[in-house]
Amino acid sequence: MKINFLEPQEFKKALKFCETAQSKEATRYYLQGTCLDWDGKELVAVATDGHRLLAYTFEHVEVEGDPEKVIISTADTKVLLMCDITSIDSEGNFINGPNIKFIDGNFPDWRRVLPGKPGAQETVRLNHKYLTDMGKAAKAIGRQTYSMTFSPDHGPVSIDFGLPNVKGLIMPMRV
Repeated sequence: MKINFLEPQEFKKALKFCETAQSKEATRYYLQGTCLDWDGKELVAVATDGHRLLAYTFEHVEVEGDPEKVIISTADTKVLLMCDITSIDSEGNFINGPNIKFIDGNFPDWRRVLPGKPGAQETVRLNHKYLTDMGKAAKAIGRQTYSMTFSPDHGPVSIDFGLPNVKGLIMPMRV
């Protein structure tokens, strides 16, 4: 896989957006970063710690190659945010940035937890820290507000940032 970022600032925006959902739990090392997920149709930057999920679909990229996922570590994310990346390959070679080693692990199939069409409103218990983190993610992409849709089956709460290429989820707390 080779990714060309037609607007290098979009790569930074995606990393910054996903940063708050990266796991800090060492036992789930494969979640300690942001996954670049190319499914053959769209490239998505996604991060989750199992309680919340943030996904940013790139609008200004060209991708060559077969579907693939690579995971950029939290430490490398901080370094890459200081660079104007224009291209990356599946070996971790960046143009206008340092070469890195991707996390060797399997990022979960995050698409299967995305809720379908919104149904009836339901009340769920949410961790206020995760709501605050969604506010930080919104700020990272220049948004002041976001809306929430609750799943009728007490599944994840869907966060709408008002942009078609970004998504957020917060998993409800068990009571």
